[in-house]
Amino acid sequence: MALSLIGDPRIADEPLVITLPPGPATIGTPVENVDDLVRRYPGTERSWFVKETPRYRAHVQVFALAKYPVTNQEYARFVADAGHAAPSWWPGAEPPARYRNHPVRDLRWGDAVAYCRWLTVRTGRIYRLPDEREWEKAARAGDDREFPWGNDFDAARANTREAAVEDTTPIGCFGAVGLGFFDLVGNVEEWTNSWFRLYDGSNAEPAKYAHETRVTRGGSFALGADTARCARRHGPYDGTAGIGFRLVRGLTGR
Repeated sequence: MALSLIGDPRIADEPLVITLPPGPATIGTPVENVDDLVRRYPGTERSWFVKETPRYRAHVQVFALAKYPVTNQEYARFVADAGHAAPSWWPGAEPPARYRNHPVRDLRWGDAVAYCRWLTVRTGRIYRLPDEREWEKAARAGDDREFPWGNDFDAARANTREAAVEDTTPIGCFGAVGLGFFDLVGNVEEWTNSWFRLYDGSNAEPAKYAHETRVTRGGSFALGADTARCARRHGPYDGTAGIGFRLVRGLTGR
């Protein structure tokens, strides 16, 4: 057995989850903050932040979100059992041994949904992707923080471009953030179940792919600190590089 798997409690038949109670959540970025964000993050464009505006409050129902993103090893079980295609960068039906406890990446939205359906049938529990309001509520941990750990970026807390790793890392290497989640930002971006649309009242230009693509959240090892912000959302994006996912477990009555 690969050393990357021996005694690793993070890799299991079903994910460890954290349940968030129903209640309000802060979503998005105030319009008046956009120019400051462009100054703070050189190389970014104003349009990237405008699509996070305006900030609003939303009521989010109770949900249970996985502590970790889905790993290559967990995804390999799905590939073997369901006959689903493996990620193109794997050498075959199994990931390279040293990547087994890294988050799976380079997936389409449909791949993530197929995994959810497979795990639902296998376990008898309902699994799905989070919507972006759920994801942002988990990231903000009940307040208005900019990053899951606070208001100041810290390269030691997330595997983004600033960490200079230039690859995925085993899940959990950068420690827990907020309510106890790992790799919620950095390492891999995460698919959500939400169609991309501009927020009500937004002054952004209508996006080319509005309603035709799903939102990803969280940034990745290849992206900068600005993408690790709780409000950051990616929508009009054709690629799959660096994109993985984490699960929501259905609760009784949902």
